[in-house]
Amino acid sequence: MLKDKVAFIGLGACGGNIALLFQKKNYHTLFINGSEQDNKSLSGARNILKLKGFDGCGGDRQKAEVALANNLEILEEIRKIKEPIIYLVFSTAGSTGSGLAPILCDVLSEFNAEDNWGKTICCIAVLPKRSEALQKHINAYNCIKELSEKDHIGSCVLVDNNR
Repeated sequence: MLKDKVAFIGLGACGGNIALLFQKKNYHTLFINGSEQDNKSLSGARNILKLKGFDGCGGDRQKAEVALANNLEILEEIRKIKEPIIYLVFSTAGSTGSGLAPILCDVLSEFNAEDNWGKTICCIAVLPKRSEALQKHINAYNCIKELSEKDHIGSCVLVDNNR
């Protein structure tokens, strides 16, 4: 059964909202965010992993990297995932998801190499709306550029947020 083979990790507000839809369909899900307000908006979400010491990343993708480095216990929770396919779900426009996704792709690939973890890592990346601020488009460009340089991603689905 597909539900036994796929897990979803929602990164940031956008990723969390999408992952919640998969949780409601009984897929294994984790949620990673530093924003208490975003986490509270995920009504019924289980497995929320808070980036302690951070209340959002304020549009700064680099801050997401620092947040993860200060919350390494989150990686141990991810390592416990049993399903062989893991989708990272996130907005390329924000900071938490677009900052964490490329880093997590590398870390999870290292788990595969070091521990024979055996997971296929994939992404569902939501592009910014045309009407969003320039910084959101810069974040998206940088995120997609970083992801495109990785040879250990199973697939990357780009979602047009204008639709």
